[in-house]
Amino acid sequence: MREIPNRQAVIGDKTYGYLFFDVEDLGTLPKSWDISISHAITAILICTQKRIAKSEAEKRYRDEFVQDILLKNVRFEKEVWNRAQLFDWDLRGPQAVMVVDIDNYKHQFETARQIDEAIATLDEVKQRIYNISTSITKKDFPNVPYAEMSDSIAYIIPSSLRDYDEFKKKLLRTLTSIQEEVSKKTHFTVTIGVGNTKDSIFACHQSYEEAQKALEMIRTTCGGGHTIFWRDLGVYKLLGNLYNTKEAVAFYYDYIGKLIEHDKKKKNQLVETLETIVRCNWQLKAAAQDLSLHYNTLKYRYRKICELIDLNTNDSEDRLNVALSLKLYLMDKYLDK
Repeated sequence: MREIPNRQAVIGDKTYGYLFFDVEDLGTLPKSWDISISHAITAILICTQKRIAKSEAEKRYRDEFVQDILLKNVRFEKEVWNRAQLFDWDLRGPQAVMVVDIDNYKHQFETARQIDEAIATLDEVKQRIYNISTSITKKDFPNVPYAEMSDSIAYIIPSSLRDYDEFKKKLLRTLTSIQEEVSKKTHFTVTIGVGNTKDSIFACHQSYEEAQKALEMIRTTCGGGHTIFWRDLGVYKLLGNLYNTKEAVAFYYDYIGKLIEHDKKKKNQLVETLETIVRCNWQLKAAAQDLSLHYNTLKYRYRKICELIDLNTNDSEDRLNVALSLKLYLMDKYLDK
């Protein structure tokens, strides 16, 4: 295939366009054409930069508007309707907030801080993930309001107060597609949290907070790459209002405080071991498999744990208090990072 002679329109290391010539060789062009070619390339760059500037301004204004809604920075109802009209958004009726959060992105970013190229690559990956997520979401929910929020992107999804199961079923298909495409095309994973449906756009800040808490809770207990709806969190919804309070800290220190301090001093992982045992319904064999430990090694650790916190495994009340203490401690440890 013959390569068509061309000149690139370049600024720095970025190519913004091409000027093609219907000739066999650029060397055959008259020298007098050089100025015209230069002007044509300049025109391409000016036109492109105008479009980029307009797009970035629209993106910035869109992000600021949605962020104002999610962070409860809007004061007047008329202001919301006027700003929504600029984007042709219908914000009336029930809405729910969904947050797509890139797993381990902050750690990757901190690791790459010493290498400018790595940071640039990470930023490109982040934008690609956002583009994948938005493209798939818009297929099922056209013209959906959304905003980039550091290492996550939030969407305000039209919902239903009556038919939650149907809404969840439809949204789950979208979220599954997002996670599969992100993993396939970037080798990153995303955790997705969905807040409760609110009857007004002015309550969506609550749904946003719920979505954030939900995804951090599921990431803490199950790792990344999962989807969770706030409505399905069970006891965690109650604990979400208690964690990081003096009362909560005092409660879990009463039951597992000695274990926490032991791990800090000895650099052990007994808290993690106990959390796995509880998650495996107190079945030591299952916990040993989960931790990739020999069964006898786990039994030794378990005896040590029981001695440290004076745990009576035959007392259901004792087991419940320890399980709740672990949940509160892990929420304190991870949710405020």
